[in-house]
Amino acid sequence: MAGYAALTEVYEWLMPDAKLPPAGSVAAFADVVQSLPPNARVLDCSRGTGQLAVGLAGLGLDVVASDASSGMVRRTRELAEEHHVSLRTLQARWSELLRHLDPSTFDLVMCVGNSLTHAEGASDGVGRDVRVAAAGRTSRADLADVGARARQRLSA
Repeated sequence: MAGYAALTEVYEWLMPDAKLPPAGSVAAFADVVQSLPPNARVLDCSRGTGQLAVGLAGLGLDVVASDASSGMVRRTRELAEEHHVSLRTLQARWSELLRHLDPSTFDLVMCVGNSLTHAEGASDGVGRDVRVAAAGRTSRADLADVGARARQRLSA
């Protein structure tokens, strides 16, 4: 986890330019977001520095943004303040989510970007807790190739 915690300072540098503004992050998932009811409750777990969570909150959705890194949670709070939106942040690993949240209360569970690359074995809950949190809900998970993004930025 120590390596992941150090990413806070460079995380946004590694993001595609189109996803840096919160609205751009939401636009990347328009297919899922469009189907949500007004005031839907969304869990954005392992959300990095918060672009997607803040963008969703900007749409008037009830957002909980979780991450294992205190630095990522701090940056999410700062970004929410910069965009004048309200959301709940939670510092928690995947394996801890169910201790803090009732999965039946979410309309959508998001786990996007490079989150899975930071899992520390099956005990981190990738195979169990995220699926449980998303059970019976719309969910979206994907992977980002941050290494390719860093190589692209460094060669520019």
